This record gives sequence, structure tokens and C-alpha cells, in this order.
Amino acid sequence: MEFKYRKETKPGPNGVFKLMIDGEDVMVDEDLTNAGEWRVFRHKFSESGHYVISFAYLKHQIQGESEKLNAEIEYIRVLGTK
Repeated sequence: MEFKYRKETKPGPNGVFKLMIDGEDVMVDEDLTNAGEWRVFRHKFSESGHYVISFAYLKHQIQGESEKLNAEIEYIRVLGTK
């Protein structure tokens, strides 16, 4: 599985991007560097089967600070196994 995303994060952390598989955190990005730049994340599944894949973007609603925080996914690619 591969996806390309970008997100904004402020100290706190405020603006955390997460990938969860079957309810477990696989990737948590609260990095403050390179905010707004595209990043590619890859995950290899250990075995074939059915999975629940979820994305979350967590932010606090703080007047004057949170309005411009956002996240975007450009693509998601899931390849089958042999």
C-alpha cells in the first residue's frame, strides 16, 4: 500500500495525520518540519486478507490558529499479493 499526502501541523501537536489498519496506528505524523510538502508513505502487509484502512487528521479548534490547518491525500495505491 502506498499513498501520497500533505498536512499542516502546529506545536502542541495540532494537526496530526494518522493511518490505522484494523484500528491500530500504523503511522502517526506530527512532524513540524516540511509542513505542507508532499510525502509518500508505504506499508507492506504481512499477509493477504481483508483489512479496514482508516485515515484521520486530528486538530484542536483554536480561534485564529486552526482554520488554516488541513490535510490532503493525492492518491492511494493498493496492490494485490500473489
